[in-house]
Amino acid sequence: LATTKGIYNEFTQAVARVDGLIRQHNIACEPQEAGYLKVAHNAKALVTLQNAAKYIQQHLADDQDSGAEFINSGDFRAQYLDHHQAYGALRLKDGFGLNPLKLLLGYKDMVHAQGVTISEQSCVLEWIEEGAKHRLMTSNGELIANKVVMAGNAYTPKRFNQRIDDKFLPILSNVIVTEPLTAQELAQAGLHTHQVTMDTRILKYYYRLLPDNRLLFGGRGAVWGKDAANPVYGERLKMALNKCFPSLSSKAIAYNWTGWIAAAMDDMPHVYSKGGVGYSLGYCGAGVSFSSQAAYRLAQSIAGETLPNLPLYQQPLPTFPFTQARRLGQWGYYHYGWLKDRFG
Repeated sequence: LATTKGIYNEFTQAVARVDGLIRQHNIACEPQEAGYLKVAHNAKALVTLQNAAKYIQQHLADDQDSGAEFINSGDFRAQYLDHHQAYGALRLKDGFGLNPLKLLLGYKDMVHAQGVTISEQSCVLEWIEEGAKHRLMTSNGELIANKVVMAGNAYTPKRFNQRIDDKFLPILSNVIVTEPLTAQELAQAGLHTHQVTMDTRILKYYYRLLPDNRLLFGGRGAVWGKDAANPVYGERLKMALNKCFPSLSSKAIAYNWTGWIAAAMDDMPHVYSKGGVGYSLGYCGAGVSFSSQAAYRLAQSIAGETLPNLPLYQQPLPTFPFTQARRLGQWGYYHYGWLKDRFG
């Protein structure tokens, strides 16, 4: 229980840290109303969410602002989203949506204000360890460093350093965004909230109303990166959106994009530092919030401070087995997930 509560608190602190940075530095990143909705897609998932809400309130939440509540189907459809596949929902009270690019640019301004040099467009092409020193070669020159941090998450090269090679799986996420919805369309679809939402499927869908009332709807993309631009994946998302909100079936899609997230073998981020080398990797889709907490903990570690005794910070990333067959395994898992979500 202590470990469970510790991990829960770290993710709670992550959200609070992002919120605090936005407020302290006046980052214009369009933060939206607080609340993270997890929607039960079948009756079995509904029971799981009911139990989860009770458990969080009894054992994990330190106060009402960081707790959870269960919302039955009728209340959810009337007050939050008229979601035609929702059996009910769990609401975590402290999550919120924002524009991640504008948040990133705000972080960049913060760092510049501290007098830190940022060298963009200078990928590390080769890394040579010479005793306690690290020689980093780029196309623009080379660096000699006492300490190195790897923080590329899913955009880290496949072969980069023995500490993280074969220890994460980049997964394509796909997003579609509608044209802005009119007041009448919002009412017909029953969209009453801008809170971030995700369902309980193995192959999850996530969605929220953006500040200009476009509906963002995301889910899995292609297995292989070479297929990322195939329009079939965006079309599948539109079909899923139509099933959730049938009145939007004829609504046009304005944008469609893909991006990589990094999965760890144990489905948990790892922030690890040893011998002058650290990394933060495997956010599993929670990087917008948790990356700030990870950076804070990694900085503490580099400064010689003791981190919480949690697997997040004390254990290195586990290695993926059968690394050459990871994509085939992912392909098989997607098919299993589809069957499980549909008939389980």
